[in-house]
This record gives sequence, structure tokens and C-alpha cells, in this order.
Amino acid sequence: MKKLTAILVLVLAAAAGFGGNAVKKVMFVGDSIALGVGAKPRENRFSTVAVKLLNERAGRTAYVERNIAISGSNLCESMWPGKATSGYPFRLQDVLKVKPDILVLQHGVNDVTTGSSLGDYGWSYRHFVRTVKEQLPGTVIVCMTLSPGIRSGASLQWQEQANAIIQEVAAKESTLLAPVSLVMNGRDDCYPDRLHPNNEGHRIIAEAIADTIEKNQPQSPDKFDFVIRRAGIYKICNYVFTVSEEAEKGGMTCFFGITPYSFSYQVAGGVDVRTPIRSFFKEVAFQTDNRESVQKFQWHKYLGCSFLTLSSTNTALSRLKFVPVKAEKSESQTTGK
Repeated sequence: MKKLTAILVLVLAAAAGFGGNAVKKVMFVGDSIALGVGAKPRENRFSTVAVKLLNERAGRTAYVERNIAISGSNLCESMWPGKATSGYPFRLQDVLKVKPDILVLQHGVNDVTTGSSLGDYGWSYRHFVRTVKEQLPGTVIVCMTLSPGIRSGASLQWQEQANAIIQEVAAKESTLLAPVSLVMNGRDDCYPDRLHPNNEGHRIIAEAIADTIEKNQPQSPDKFDFVIRRAGIYKICNYVFTVSEEAEKGGMTCFFGITPYSFSYQVAGGVDVRTPIRSFFKEVAFQTDNRESVQKFQWHKYLGCSFLTLSSTNTALSRLKFVPVKAEKSESQTTGK
């Protein structure tokens, strides 16, 4: 009887380890923000709160937290804050040892401070993600856009370009993407020291992460989101977005579900868009549910792409679709309606 009981215990343990009810390890890699600086007590940090939310929604202990954040650490290799603490090689070592089911990557705030170039940051970020995918193919990766804090000048410009890099890596490597920069936009009240979020900020970030994991909708080169705050020129997955100062003053510039042929958008001012090159189309027109927001549209025959200018959508989320122009053009196709 005892032998039968022992066998039953082993069978149940195996089922728990390999079945649908297995407890999943969620690992958080990052700097002082992921470590929980600003959260009082530390249990209010976003990693702990996110795992708690996931368990509450699952109705059981379905996830456990593993937080290996190091205060002051960078994603790019750096001597700050100390030897063998900064850079993707050291971060990778810990991840590969634990073999998490879910990996949440939060890095970049210190890279801007210590002078990392955008080229080095982008290479380090994608190399980190690719290595985890290659060596731990079963691990779900969650990329986080950067917690905005209260920045200005060159630091803000670097951070916005870094956010574009993160979003492109998420698309090119088909990872999940937690839109932290979007959900924390305008929440200066959540940054009492201008850098680290307080309890409310950690709670908002935690909800964004939990929602992302629960929805489980990976980005891809053929369908991705792009959200940015600052004016500038951003290139992502063969699209080019030129965000005006007017749009920056009005709020976030948001594009969702971007494919080579369509996207949804919400903009607060002028945004120029150049679509990817599609030489297999002889000509394209567009269809939209918000004609007033499309100020200009041009098909470039030589490049095989479109140029268009969008104006404010007045907080509405609009949809635009590119369609091939047939030999016999209708009036709606030639006018872009």
C-alpha cells in the first residue's frame, strides 16, 4: 500500500510539473525600478504585484516570482555599478540558470545615464532576446517599454528612440510587449524623485504586465504596435513615422495592429507616414473611417510605397487600410475615400 501511494505521489508530481496546472516561474530582469526602489514596502513593487494579479485572476497559485534586478545595472556592458553586474552577458547567465517560463525584461533607464549609444543598446537588447529564444525556446519573453520618469532634453530624446528600438525588437523577435511608456504617460505624480515610480506607479506598471501576459498576443513584423511621445523621426519594421511638435504637445502618438496594408491610429497632431515598399502593387489607394484626419496622400510609383499626412483624430481611434487600384478606377479610389 505504501509503495502504491509513493507511486501515486510521483505521478501526481509529474502531472503538476508538465500539465496545464504547472506553476510557472516569472523572472524579472532589470535595474532599481524592477528591484522596487520607490515602492514602500518592497512588496508593492511591480514584479510582486503583477504575479499577485496573475494568481488572483487564475484563482490559484499559478505563478511564482523570481526577481534578479540589480540597482544601477545596465543592459549594455558597463563598469557601473560594479564588476560583473552590468551588461547582457551577466544578465543572461542568471536567466539561463533559472530557465524561467516567462521572462520580463526591464532595462534602459541607466543606459541613458551612463552614456550608452543607441546602437549598442539596440544590439545588446536584441542579442539578449535572441539568445534566450535560442537557448530557452519554451520561455515567453515580455519586453517592456521604458518607465518614463520625468526627463527632458537629450535624455528624453534617447529614451524615445530606445522605446522605438524595444518595440521593433519585440516585433522582429515575436515577443510580448508591455506598453509601460503608454500607461505611465502624463503620470508625473507617480515619480516623486523624478525617476522611480511610487506605489501607484508600480501598480499601473504591474497591471500592464499582467494584462500582457494574460492576453498572450505576441508582436510580429507583419502585425505590431508603435507608440511614441516625443517629436522626431522613427523607423520601425520598414515604416517611417515623422511626429510633429504639435503631435507631441497633444499627447501620445499611437499606432496599433500595424500591417503592411493597414493600421489603427490615434494622433493629436500632424504625423507623416511612409509605408513599406510594396513593388508588387501597381498603385494603391486607401480606405478610412476618418477621412478628415487624412490631410495628404501620395502613391510613389518608383518606390512602390505611400506617403500620407495625418492630423488630429480628436482622441478617436481610427482605422486606415491600403487597397490596390484596379484598372478601372472608381471615383472613391482616385480621391482616396
